[in-house]
Amino acid sequence: MPLNNLYQDYPPTSRVDFFLFFLVFLFLVFGLVMITSSSTLIGLNQYKDSFFFVKRHIVFMIIGFFAFLSSYVLPHFVWRKFAFSLWVLSLLFVALTYIPGVGMTVGGSSRWIYILGLRFQPSEVLKFTLILYMAHLLDINKDRLFDFKNTLLPLLAVIGISIVVVLKQPDLGTSIVIGAVSFLMMFIAGTPAVYLSGICFSSLLVVIISIIKNPYQMNRVTAFLNPWNDPYGTGFHVIQSLIAVGTGGLFGLGLGESRQKFFYLPQQYTDFIFSIVCEEFGFIFTTFFILCFLFFVFRAFLISSRCPHLFSKLLVIGLCLWITLQAIVNISVTLNLIPTTGITLPFISFGGTSLIMVMFISGMILNISRYREHY
Repeated sequence: MPLNNLYQDYPPTSRVDFFLFFLVFLFLVFGLVMITSSSTLIGLNQYKDSFFFVKRHIVFMIIGFFAFLSSYVLPHFVWRKFAFSLWVLSLLFVALTYIPGVGMTVGGSSRWIYILGLRFQPSEVLKFTLILYMAHLLDINKDRLFDFKNTLLPLLAVIGISIVVVLKQPDLGTSIVIGAVSFLMMFIAGTPAVYLSGICFSSLLVVIISIIKNPYQMNRVTAFLNPWNDPYGTGFHVIQSLIAVGTGGLFGLGLGESRQKFFYLPQQYTDFIFSIVCEEFGFIFTTFFILCFLFFVFRAFLISSRCPHLFSKLLVIGLCLWITLQAIVNISVTLNLIPTTGITLPFISFGGTSLIMVMFISGMILNISRYREHY
């Protein structure tokens, strides 16, 4: 069936999922509040401007708003026509980070390039284009997923290429998110379990090899296993994060009252912003915050269950899993449940490309919510 006629029998209902829209708005407001609370001191110290990061975050929110509008207004199946081209283009952008003088290296990893004076992380775009392309491939091959040579092998090549270009930066955390989302999409599409088991085992080997090959990743694993071995070195982030989480108690110290943000906890406005949330708002509010994320997942999966076509179902699930897995990974890092990965907390952490892309995919999920079966 031609793509432009794919939804001919299912016109939009013109009723967006209000609950999901409200959650996105709530997360964005709360993110701005937490950026303001956690970044003013470091902004004043480094840039002589308390609101340096707040101003930049607002700029990213404005750009993200237009990204949100573009994905909400433009029917999602239109993006499908350009799935392959967008995926290839995003790979090329990631490759630009390898070029000295173009790619920006921070903490041993070259993940960023500068565009119009703003730092841009191409791997965030690659996540979206891969999910889009995977949803397309799984849809057109839904009856041939048992065919390893002609169907699964090309699918695995697409995933493998995406992971390899990100690993070369190196960025193990993003690679794991990409692999996990792809794996779950293949599982939901009905890929035979025997193939999935082999994929899972191979992925585990890749992760182990990457950790062994990159000393800074090995240091993170060591810090995770016993941060007190080097409390002022590799274990410093984790220890300070746990102090922040424990200090919050049941009800927290109050908004703006964090002590760990006084240059004790590094990356307090980006990777470890959840620690500041725990410290300032406490266990009860933090639990409510996590429940809001779970409700976001519930609404997204409900939208997926009502989609009339497999492509839409898989696209919603893939985009939702992206946000969910990033949130799980980020929160787990702050609680020292897994090694540090450098993954931001969606909607909340400071990070231009991450925020813009999260707003973009939120708009797309809301667009898909308008295309549902009539019961």
